[in-house]
Amino acid sequence: IDLPNGGRSVVMGNAIMKGPKAQNHQLIRYGEEGLINPDSELFVINNTMVTELGSTTFITIANGAAPAKVANNIFAGAGVVLSGVADSSFNASAPDTAYFKFRNSAPFDYHLTPSSPELQGTSNTAPTGSNLPVYQYEHPLDSALRLRFVPSIGAYDRPISQSVSASVMQKNLLVNFPNPFERSTTIRIPNDEHRPLHLEVYDAAGRLMMSSYENQKNGQITLNASGLAPSTYVYRLIGTSRVYAGQFIVR
Repeated sequence: IDLPNGGRSVVMGNAIMKGPKAQNHQLIRYGEEGLINPDSELFVINNTMVTELGSTTFITIANGAAPAKVANNIFAGAGVVLSGVADSSFNASAPDTAYFKFRNSAPFDYHLTPSSPELQGTSNTAPTGSNLPVYQYEHPLDSALRLRFVPSIGAYDRPISQSVSASVMQKNLLVNFPNPFERSTTIRIPNDEHRPLHLEVYDAAGRLMMSSYENQKNGQITLNASGLAPSTYVYRLIGTSRVYAGQFIVR
C-alpha cells in the first residue's frame, strides 16, 4: 500500500501478504514523496500483515507526519514493524508466522484458530466513525460479516472460546423480514436454539448500538429498531454453540 503524499488515511481490516519474490521490502509506505495533502495522519487498525520475503519493514512513515495510530495489528514474518513515529499499542509481532497458528497459511487463510495465542485488542483506535472493521476478507475475491464486533486483533474474527472447536463454530447468515423497514423486523433463527440469544446491533462504523437477550418463539425473534436512525446495520446473535449474523436497513 503506497500513500505517497500523506493525507488522513485509514488502513483497516486488511489481510496483506508479501511474497518471497517481492521487489521491495515495505508493506505500507506513507508520505515518501512529500506530505502535500492536508491532515497528514495515518491510522493502521486491525490488519493482518504477513511477509515471506524476510527483512521487511511493515510500516514506513515519512518525517513530518503526525504520529501514526497503529493498533490491533498482527505482524507475521521477519523484519521491522515500524520506521517512523507512531502511537503503537495492542499489536503482536513474531518473526515466525507459525507462532500465530493461522488456519492455513499456504492458501492465504490467516484466520486465527482456537490454538492461536490470546491477543488483546483495544476499541479506542481509529477516527470517529470507523472504530472497528465490520467485514473481513475471504480469499480469493469475497468478504464476510465479522461476527464478533469487539476489540480484537488482526483482520479476522477469532473463535469465541478456546474450548469450542472450529467445527462447532458455524458462521450462519440470517434472514430478517421486512428489510428495509421502519420500526421492527422479524429474524428467522434455527429451531434448535431454545435458550435466550444475546443480540447485538452495530452501525456501519462498528459501534455497538443495541445489546439485549432475546427469546425466540417459533423460530423467530422480533427486533424493535425504533431507537435507530435510518441507516444500514449489522447484527449478531450468540447462541449456545453458534454465532449468527445478518444485515438490515432502517428507513
